[in-house]
Amino acid sequence: MRSTNRLVLVLASLALIQCGDDDGGERTTSQDPSTVSDAAVSTLPDGAVLRTIAVEALSPLKFDPDRITVRSGEVVQVVLRNKALIEHNIEFELGDGVEVELPENLGDGEIGRLQFVAPVPGSYEFYCPVGGHRAAGMTGELTVLP
Repeated sequence: MRSTNRLVLVLASLALIQCGDDDGGERTTSQDPSTVSDAAVSTLPDGAVLRTIAVEALSPLKFDPDRITVRSGEVVQVVLRNKALIEHNIEFELGDGVEVELPENLGDGEIGRLQFVAPVPGSYEFYCPVGGHRAAGMTGELTVLP
């Protein structure tokens, strides 16, 4: 019975999440590249938009999600949770030689956060810079819309 109650709570939470929020933020589960990624959206004191995106590092060597879409000029906070038994990290190549990554690799169950301002519109790569993870396909795409 206890697991049934947990299932009901999880399903109810997911239903509420899919309803969106009242502050004008955008939420989507679509893979349509013309829409921004499902994320928590808030406004910073200076008026800038802060988009927080949860990413999981998984085995075998992949990110979930592996495609993120944001708008140029937004402050993007990526929260990486390592759900694998080996160390992972995340690095974004944002053009013009700008690279942003966590200061330390994450072990199993650890969480790291990084922030950057979304660059000019275009497609950018993110990947795991640990060992040969990038070469093994632990990559993703950041799409920046106008």
